[in-house]
Amino acid sequence: DWSIGGSRFNVSDIGELAKKISTTDTEDLNALFSVHTNLHQKEAEDQLQDEQRLVFNLFVSHASQRKTNPLLNPIRLVMLGTAGTGKSFVINTLVGKIRDMLGPRSVLVAAPTGVAAHNIMGCTLHAAFAIPVGKVEELTHERVRVLQEKLKDVEYIVVDEISMIGASLM
Repeated sequence: DWSIGGSRFNVSDIGELAKKISTTDTEDLNALFSVHTNLHQKEAEDQLQDEQRLVFNLFVSHASQRKTNPLLNPIRLVMLGTAGTGKSFVINTLVGKIRDMLGPRSVLVAAPTGVAAHNIMGCTLHAAFAIPVGKVEELTHERVRVLQEKLKDVEYIVVDEISMIGASLM
């Protein structure tokens, strides 16, 4: 699978899109990606189980309220479940919906390892927060400025596999 803008594309999708790219202007391509993304998003939402839908609806409701009330208290939620229960699926579906509602940079998605980050189409915590690996460095004014710029549009932070984060990183 390929990921573009938080959407997953399989080989046949890529082949179909490749044909369109050679004959379509940029505006039409953006519309094509948007339609594809929305179809996959709707399919994913329809597959949520009852408990997953509760979490999804809680965040969607909160995001709707944030549009008119930016001072709304944040949500702090821990989602637990054994392997294969659909936590990553819920995260991906939820992030897609929130980004549709509030913009592509509204949700920062991160995890402690590259594999975990890949599963949720995010990045590592080190990359997300400009944390050096294996050494302690002073947080310079320039690094603070870059981090502030990177996070300025973020409304939600999703961290997966939080049990894998050691005390020193917290």
